[in-house]
Amino acid sequence: MEPDKEQLAMLRRSVREWNAWRSENPEIRPNLEGATLCGVALTGANLSGANLVNANMVNADLSGADLGDANLGDANLRLSILYRADLENSNLFGADLSRANLHAARLARATLSVTNLTGTDLEETNFDNAILDDTNFSDVDLSGVKNLDKVIHDGPSTVDWRTLERSGQLPPKFLLGVGFPQIFIDSLPSLIDASRKDPQCFISYTHADGEFAKKLYDDLVNQGIRCWLDSEELQSGDYTRRKIHKEIRDRDRVILVLSEESIQSDWVRREVEWARNKEIEEYDDKVPVLAPIRITEGVLEAIDRLADDASKKWAKYLKKHRHIGDFRGWCFEKKYQAALARLTCDLQGDQVEKFKQQPGKL
Repeated sequence: MEPDKEQLAMLRRSVREWNAWRSENPEIRPNLEGATLCGVALTGANLSGANLVNANMVNADLSGADLGDANLGDANLRLSILYRADLENSNLFGADLSRANLHAARLARATLSVTNLTGTDLEETNFDNAILDDTNFSDVDLSGVKNLDKVIHDGPSTVDWRTLERSGQLPPKFLLGVGFPQIFIDSLPSLIDASRKDPQCFISYTHADGEFAKKLYDDLVNQGIRCWLDSEELQSGDYTRRKIHKEIRDRDRVILVLSEESIQSDWVRREVEWARNKEIEEYDDKVPVLAPIRITEGVLEAIDRLADDASKKWAKYLKKHRHIGDFRGWCFEKKYQAALARLTCDLQGDQVEKFKQQPGKL
């Protein structure tokens, strides 16, 4: 079935015109089945009761839209903005809402069976009596969800370790409903507490140094140090800047790979600035989030040549105030392994956990 062409053209043309038409024709249920509305600004649109089955709404802005009683079965709302949207009683069976912004949206009594909520912003979202069955809650923070203990479980759902770790204490009733055994739920607080004591690192580098960064990532992960590397973790469609900023905020340390190429990179500069903000704002500048290492000859000399470049002050700061680990000659396995052992020891003896345990901290 195809969408009503006149209705679709009107919606694309003007939300104000669309809403006026809906007010004048409340008995008409809009037919937008299979409509393409990618990236369309639909802020405040009255889509209540609309047939949006199989609609493609990737990157659409539906902030404040009324989607109550709408049928969004198998719709693609990936990366869409549904801030404060009304989705009460709507059918979202099989819909892809991965990495969408559903902040403060109303999902009361919505059907969320087989719905993909991977990486979705669910802060303050109301799930009162929402229906779950094979719903995917991977890599989401559920700590701010409202009425999570009041959802209806028609079957088990997917909740991965990233979600458990980010969400903290969740209602036991919800965890039982998605399929976790009671013995696991009882052990969960201690498991999460233990995992948070392990170092978590972000690897900042320029792609010219990608071979080294990937080798370092693999070796640290093999030693039980959880790392984030864009080439391994970024997914198609991710907002790169937003995702990287978030990952730096969530990690204990930022391993900064310094080469003559990386100190010229605006991306590296931005990542250093975010890490420095974390050091100052979260740790009173008493804990080094940044862990700089140099992998090529001439890095320190290159930094000295940047004396008049205001955008490279971060590099001069690191040279003056931080010890820079030495991975020069990393292509030689013996040298690399010795430098890796020193770095691993530094990361595992991290000061972050000690700072968190001080009275009144975090």
